[in-house]
Amino acid sequence: MEKFSDLKVRPETLQAIQALGFEKPFPIQAKALPYALAGRDIVAQAQTGTGKTAVFGIPIVEKVGPFTKDLQALVIVPTRELAMQVAEEIKSYTFDPVRIAPIYGGVSIENQINDLRQGLQVVVGTPGRLLDHLERRTIDFSKVRMLVLDEVDRMLDMGFIEDIERLVSRVPRQRHTMLFSATIPAKIRELAQKYLHDPADVSVRIGTLAAEKVKQYYVDVKEWNKFVTLREILATQPIGTLMIFCRTKAKAHRVGANLQRAGFSALSIHGDLTQAQRTHALTQFREGKLQILVATDVAARGLDIEGVTHVMNYDLPDDLDSYVHRIGRTARAGKEGVSISFITHEDHQIFRKVMDLMGGTIEKMDVTLPLGVGERPPAGWKEERPPRGRGGAGRGRSFGGGRGGGGRGGRRGPPRRGRRPGSGGGGQSHHSSP
Repeated sequence: MEKFSDLKVRPETLQAIQALGFEKPFPIQAKALPYALAGRDIVAQAQTGTGKTAVFGIPIVEKVGPFTKDLQALVIVPTRELAMQVAEEIKSYTFDPVRIAPIYGGVSIENQINDLRQGLQVVVGTPGRLLDHLERRTIDFSKVRMLVLDEVDRMLDMGFIEDIERLVSRVPRQRHTMLFSATIPAKIRELAQKYLHDPADVSVRIGTLAAEKVKQYYVDVKEWNKFVTLREILATQPIGTLMIFCRTKAKAHRVGANLQRAGFSALSIHGDLTQAQRTHALTQFREGKLQILVATDVAARGLDIEGVTHVMNYDLPDDLDSYVHRIGRTARAGKEGVSISFITHEDHQIFRKVMDLMGGTIEKMDVTLPLGVGERPPAGWKEERPPRGRGGAGRGRSFGGGRGGGGRGGRRGPPRRGRRPGSGGGGQSHHSSP
């Protein structure tokens, strides 16, 4: 498949696709869409931003009929934001009056019950709320003939695998099943073998591809100097819209609040916010009314926001795929982007693995801090130790599956590859204290 006009779909579906301006498919679409339209089960390894929603969204609108109230297609996703986003994208692939709705927690269940009673042909839901509806007998899976499991690795991380198995067990065995995940560990392979029939195995990784479109930098910092370093970068670099990633909910909230006090247009999203607060922040950011969005990986998982010019790793993630996910938030639709990673002494060993993945293309950025910002932590400063990672606890985090040390066992000093970038453009100066 070289262009969307090659797809063997109804003229109405093709018209909707063309109205979106789709011409040449992304790699995951070119590889997987023919299998999906043919009704073959699929296990697809692809990160957010690769265009994977179209792989299941187009077959859904092509095969689901609007002339029955029966639920015919079920998409299971890990988060509320992703449920809303995927539902809207599926709607965009058809002009037919197909009823599609997201089903998620944190909002009134009564409105969802009313929608289900009136008849929904497609539901995009989170595991917990879908189980609530099953227990209330307000949703019926007996006529579902298309099942999609999206962002399965994240659902595994969030402890949803048992919930997924309970949900899948209620869907008829005679169905078309598609599974999408950024990584395919053994547990997900087991899940695929159990619930999919002779699936096509499709893999599209964007690790080295991201390096081609994203200009990547790292900054050596002390943990206690991160915020003042962030302020200096914002004051001296021509940054349009910025996503900042933090490891914990508490830190994401604190960084967002400090940025607001410093006079920046910033909000944070994390699991402790209400759904209304998260939706408000995302809407403001999407519409360009907000310059900076501070997020945790879980809160931002699956979000596809156009126009992000910069991504910052305020804290390094715990695995290589998450790093790729994060920097893939920028450089969308053929545009270029910039990523900046803060590297503390404890991060040097694991960051070398990022450098290896990216072929040494990450350059060092030097940031001059104000006078008085020293090598020692300020009085009263207390280090926030990171939570337990996938392979270890605290400073001995695992990265990319290897058991690696933070700073005690490794060679001191930053990665030696990379060169210093030129000085950034000017920008409005802001002054504040962290």
